[in-house]
Amino acid sequence: MQEANGRTESWVEKAMEERSGLYACQAMIIPLAPRAVEEAVRLTLELQSVSVSARWMEEAELGEDAGSITDTEQGPRFVIWIGEAELHDECVKICDTYEQWEARVPMDLAIYRIERTFPPLNFT
Repeated sequence: MQEANGRTESWVEKAMEERSGLYACQAMIIPLAPRAVEEAVRLTLELQSVSVSARWMEEAELGEDAGSITDTEQGPRFVIWIGEAELHDECVKICDTYEQWEARVPMDLAIYRIERTFPPLNFT
């Protein structure tokens, strides 16, 4: 990717820039364990493939914003946590910040719930 100043931006830099939009997404995925990063990336890509604005961010990167991530005024509608227990049970912990509920569900069900809330144009 070519920038105006002539410097070429790598895909890694672009991905990091996209991840920095904490509040500019519909779903935020937070891996709580190093092994969960791969699942967070896979879930993010799967949500993006159905036109859901999704980002993933490691818990350590949230810093002081961690407490306000479920703030319905400015945060994402859905927050998904993936920890060691969730990896073991093949599920995720999902929180709907608008309707104020959270549950531990299989990843496919979490995707379905988000997609049902933000359906793509060809959703059936």
